Amino acid sequence: MARGSCLRGCLLVALLAAAALPGWSQAFRPRWTGEVSFGVAPVVGGVGKHLATGWELNGAFGRRLTRSFTLEGEFAYDSLGVTAAALRRLHVPAGAADVWSLSPEAVWNFARGRLGGYLRAGVGYYRRTVQFLQPTFAGTIIFDPWWGYFGPAIVPVNVVLGSVSENAFGANGGIGITARLPRGRGARVFLELDYRWANTHPTATTLLPVTLGIRW
Repeated sequence: MARGSCLRGCLLVALLAAAALPGWSQAFRPRWTGEVSFGVAPVVGGVGKHLATGWELNGAFGRRLTRSFTLEGEFAYDSLGVTAAALRRLHVPAGAADVWSLSPEAVWNFARGRLGGYLRAGVGYYRRTVQFLQPTFAGTIIFDPWWGYFGPAIVPVNVVLGSVSENAFGANGGIGITARLPRGRGARVFLELDYRWANTHPTATTLLPVTLGIRW
């Protein structure tokens, strides 16, 4: 994504936020919100030739401005693999990758009663790191009070042969469904489908995470 496109994306989120403010309810008290979730993170698009499906962990904290509109900041971490084809091409035995991001987001909630839904959109900072590894073994000293053992042991480790990191701007959007927890004091479980895009070179990083979590 070009810098101008990122700026246009930020402006669009700001305009949508401004459009939501006239719906402010005087009877509603703004409050802080948060959420945590975990799930699978499939890799899609051209980057799928190099990186493999992994898992995602994320959390968000924000301020609900109206009954239907929230501004929040989200942190997401994706742990990914490297495809067998890419490892053969580079002549390395193993590899791993991770992507983490920080994104300001706008969230539109459509919760009514026990069930509900929402849409989210944001732009932010992404960092992708790919490591090439050599599995091996190393000696160490361990203490296991359960077995009553203290002494030397051989454990599997990975030697990092090389690492490549890249920083990029990116964007994300998602849709989710929620269900209110019984006696949850407003807490809800949710299932969310996201689309994450980072302008990494030479191939953009695109993910399609599906996560399950709780929000309050």
